[in-house]
Amino acid sequence: MSSEPGTMTVEKGYKVTEVGVIPEEWEACQLKDISDFITKGATPTTYGFDWQDEGILFLKSDCITPSGFSYGQCKFISAEAHRSMKRSVVKAGDILMSITGYIGKVAVVPEYVEEANINQHIARIRVTSSKHDSRFTYYSLLAPGQTKLLVKDCTGQAYPQLSLEQVRNVTIYAPPLPEQEKISEVLSTVDEHIGETEDLIEQTETLKKGMMQRLLTQGIGHTKFKDTEIGRIPAEWEVCTLTNIASVIMGQSPASESYNDKQKGLPFYQGNADFGEKYPTTRVWCSSPSKIVPEGSILISVRAPVGAINISDTISCIGRGLAGIKIESDITQSYIYFYLQQHRSRLAKVSQGSTFLAIGSTELKEFLLALPTYSEQRDIADILTAIDDRIGEYRAKLEALTRLKSGLMQQLLTGKTRVRV
Repeated sequence: MSSEPGTMTVEKGYKVTEVGVIPEEWEACQLKDISDFITKGATPTTYGFDWQDEGILFLKSDCITPSGFSYGQCKFISAEAHRSMKRSVVKAGDILMSITGYIGKVAVVPEYVEEANINQHIARIRVTSSKHDSRFTYYSLLAPGQTKLLVKDCTGQAYPQLSLEQVRNVTIYAPPLPEQEKISEVLSTVDEHIGETEDLIEQTETLKKGMMQRLLTQGIGHTKFKDTEIGRIPAEWEVCTLTNIASVIMGQSPASESYNDKQKGLPFYQGNADFGEKYPTTRVWCSSPSKIVPEGSILISVRAPVGAINISDTISCIGRGLAGIKIESDITQSYIYFYLQQHRSRLAKVSQGSTFLAIGSTELKEFLLALPTYSEQRDIADILTAIDDRIGEYRAKLEALTRLKSGLMQQLLTGKTRVRV
């Protein structure tokens, strides 16, 4: 073991830096030492701000997410506007960094993007040094410790920002090129699996959306249909109100002094900010609950934005932003859960209020549903539940891969674990 004065004790062969303990042979460099192309973009003005349905990709800071590049957030501009913004052009392999607002988000322009433009909230870093691997530089900037340093250096409180000079002076620590490339290969492989899993989630969610649309309006194997006040449905189905099949419990917020984070009392949910994918997220408990819903109740957000649906997986207390639905007749709860999910837009339409929209008790109780036979309800619910389960499996895999990547970055980008080259 060896010690550096005034710092900390480290193992032989390692040294202490501002980003932590790293191998002695790793070298520090600033981004300006490895890139001749560090600049930021601009917003097109010469040809207006009219977005196109197709054309040249225009990237805003929203296109850079904490997990990387998001194509779905991109816009398009015309070729004329693109040509007027030459200094804002980026190409595949360029590193993008958000420099205003949410500081430190980093992404790489994907290989399928030949050219694009960036706005003034993004810095472009194009690695030109022959001694540095672009992907390693990207992962180094993505590391949590590096993000903290960026945030520390930013200016502005209401709207934090980094100058280009600050970006150019960012320091990274790198091993010899062969080790950089091997580390990049390992992390890129995990990224590929993450991307594949995200694609599977998106595809399965699209499948679920289509199946819900078909099954909850056409049912299974029907050939005869009828027109009703809620649209065309199978002739054998019935139309009923929610209060015909369930008890509706409107939430009421208890006294604020009864809230706690020490798990005393019942889980307390107030609105869709507490909602997860299917079950709500417990953040607060209530020691003196006012409105209680039993385990398995369907929860609906009744205040703007209305219509978010969850299931309470335990007995819980609900605030005025929610309503609980307890199925009481011979009805499949899962069917009602999926039906309400599918008809969120109708829930929104019965909302009232001038300052903000809200669904009242009467409107919710009189909400109309289409009901198949119990057997068909169960069959429909089983199909959709199976799809939900598959999405859950993919999400669990994605979480595991994300944890793996985080752990590998912590080990590989600090040299705690060395790769063979």
